[in-house]
Amino acid sequence: MVVAVGGEIDNYTAELLRSTIADAVSGAAGQWVVLDLSAVEFVNSSGAAALMGAVGLAEQHRAQLRVVVARPGRVLRALEVTGIAPLLPLCDTLDDALRDLS
Repeated sequence: MVVAVGGEIDNYTAELLRSTIADAVSGAAGQWVVLDLSAVEFVNSSGAAALMGAVGLAEQHRAQLRVVVARPGRVLRALEVTGIAPLLPLCDTLDDALRDLS
């Protein structure tokens, strides 16, 4: 399942992202989920926390997770600054993520 996210992930939208991720991951138990953030323009600490939560949920449901982030870019930089980039299964493109999961 591919979950495409756009715009900003901040205090106002992080809860919706958490809920969307939870639905996707629980529905893909034992399979895979790609979070495509290539259209995201901004991520703050609330958004970063939601992404970290996705990692835990994927592990709980035994789902493979990939996170697509454009390189270079603001979103990748935000994930690096918060220290979570190395903890996320990042891919440069949706094609890379899908290839990695096949």
